[in-house]
Amino acid sequence: MRTFDRRARLVVLGLLILIVLSTLYFHLGGRDWLASLYLALTASTSTGDGDLSGLPLSFRFGAVIIQLFGLVLSAGI
Repeated sequence: MRTFDRRARLVVLGLLILIVLSTLYFHLGGRDWLASLYLALTASTSTGDGDLSGLPLSFRFGAVIIQLFGLVLSAGI
């Protein structure tokens, strides 16, 4: 039981760090902070509902990487 609690805390911490770094990443791509947070949440939780059409190709590719990290972290629960 204690191992599961520790693993769950690490996964949640990893997801939070991923969302914070992803928000910064999308903000550097030219989005405002709120839109960056929205894109970070949708990319890292693999819902994929964000509109990436205004971002350069390199930032869209980065969104795919963020989504993969989110999937790997979510699978750790």
